[in-house]
Amino acid sequence: MNRRIRKKVAKRRLEEAIRWLIDYALEQAQKEEEIKQRFLESYDRYYRERTQGKEGLAQL
Repeated sequence: MNRRIRKKVAKRRLEEAIRWLIDYALEQAQKEEEIKQRFLESYDRYYRERTQGKEGLAQL
């Protein structure tokens, strides 16, 4: 009986560890996606400002 209980506890701990790893991986992927999105928005803003600045100089 004691062996069965230990086996169930070990199985439950393993399931919890796997669930935690999956949650952690999903959270990291979400953070990475947010960072990529912010980078693209910043670069887009930078590029638009540079092209608008060049157009302004060309009009002078």
